[in-house]
Amino acid sequence: MNMQVDAMKRARMLRRARSLAQWGFLALLVAAPLTGLFWIDPVEGNFVVLGHGIGFEDILIVFGFWGMVASLLVLTYSAGGQIFCGWACPQNTMSEWARALTKRLFGRKAETASETGEAMQLARRKRAPWRFVLFGLVMLAAAMLAAWIPLSYFMPPEASRAILLGEHHPRIPSSWGWIYGVLVVVMLINVGVIRHLFCKYMCIYRLWQHMFKTRETLHVAYDAARADECTTCRYCVDACFIDIDPRRTHEYDSCINCGACIAACDELHAKSKTKKGPGLLSFAFGPDPRLADDPARARASFWGRARVALPLAFIFGLIFAAGVAGYAPWRIVVDRTPGEGGRVYTVEVRHKLYAPGEVRLSLAGEGARYATLAPQVIRFAGAGRKTARLVLADDAPPGLHALQVIATDDRGWQDRYLLRYFVERHQGGGR
Repeated sequence: MNMQVDAMKRARMLRRARSLAQWGFLALLVAAPLTGLFWIDPVEGNFVVLGHGIGFEDILIVFGFWGMVASLLVLTYSAGGQIFCGWACPQNTMSEWARALTKRLFGRKAETASETGEAMQLARRKRAPWRFVLFGLVMLAAAMLAAWIPLSYFMPPEASRAILLGEHHPRIPSSWGWIYGVLVVVMLINVGVIRHLFCKYMCIYRLWQHMFKTRETLHVAYDAARADECTTCRYCVDACFIDIDPRRTHEYDSCINCGACIAACDELHAKSKTKKGPGLLSFAFGPDPRLADDPARARASFWGRARVALPLAFIFGLIFAAGVAGYAPWRIVVDRTPGEGGRVYTVEVRHKLYAPGEVRLSLAGEGARYATLAPQVIRFAGAGRKTARLVLADDAPPGLHALQVIATDDRGWQDRYLLRYFVERHQGGGR
């Protein structure tokens, strides 16, 4: 009896942990652009993290972050296999939810898309018109949300919230309507019909994760010593939405380590009066004994890969930390203005913080006495670019001159741009 209770408890814990991971990750995807945690500004060319614009000039941050993430992902794939698909992928989350809703509305055998081409099997008592109307409305609402999520990452949080509230915002693109409409149709077909077929036959990311499997990668283990308990049982097979036999995962590449088969087997044993002990399936790390006699399928060692990936992650982490420590909220660029005879320069000031800011410009150095700069105070309502005009005097003496354009903001940040210009003898103006 205690073993049966433990089996049911393990099954419930596994299902709850997976549901929490799935819906938690989906909630994070929705919340990130809404709260400003992360979004992409295509106008300024920035990745925006908590109101800080990060462009490709922040090379240490960009290079260090992605290098560190890539190294850690290699370790994750090597240890957990395709676990992202089973525990976090929003495509799988939405597909499982839609599949469960379909079966609840139309019966246990109702499948919107069958690989064999069979028509959807409806339970006799679940063919009322209102069920089809409800199914269509719920699928449309899910498709509208799914279509909004990726688009919300390319506009400010205020614009994303305005769309949800049905309000106008100047940063909502004029092409938003038709792009969103196309995505809604695509998502409706995906969530309403395609679902897990995308994961099985079209998803490149799943195959990418599979490439990093090692001998020690997490897998579903089968207790073959008790195989007589499941001679005529297909409960775990029916629970697998990837449609593989969980007892033979060593022969398949499609297993995503979701654990649905493990929970199903545990629940069956907990409810059965004839089957004793826990389920026959469980998660396991380490070499799979079923592959011991198959040298053709030998894989690399996780620990050998970790000895390379961990130091790389540490090095990239240091690069990333150096980039964060040296992050500059402003960027100053001085360039000669075309068509002005070489005497006029444009000072471009780029504000990278998505908050009001003010920068003060001044000149210093020997060449500053022969130059004027206006305006000297530039204010920003948020991230953006503005310019000042630097004009060299006609009466500058011949020779090489140097000046510094100094930018200081109201938070104490300061930067200097060194400008050298040459004045020829008997000719005014700089070149």
